[in-house]
Amino acid sequence: MYSYLLVYFFVATPKSIAAEDVFDRLKIEPVTMLDFGLKRLRSAALQAAHKLAQPSDPNPQTRVAFDLENREIQIQFFVVTPIENLTSTVCLQKRQTALMETFLIGSTAYVVQLSDT
Repeated sequence: MYSYLLVYFFVATPKSIAAEDVFDRLKIEPVTMLDFGLKRLRSAALQAAHKLAQPSDPNPQTRVAFDLENREIQIQFFVVTPIENLTSTVCLQKRQTALMETFLIGSTAYVVQLSDT
């Protein structure tokens, strides 16, 4: 994510602007809760992707984007899987693991019993 932002930053910023001017401008620009949430979600998705891959696999990649037109947050995982493991059962297991790891489902231990009310 950092390299993408740096590339975008340098492409979008004219070379004539001094570094101190850029930082002064960035200090006054607000970060929305959506921006902050997407950044955290990107980090969580990347950590989850590493748990989906085998140690011998290439580095997994993720994509998290907000679709403004449909008002959806889209999360994609790109993980190498051997051809013999491409079954619906394995895919569903990987999807379940990705969801549980990304959103930390089942990782909270409560001291008291929770109810639906």
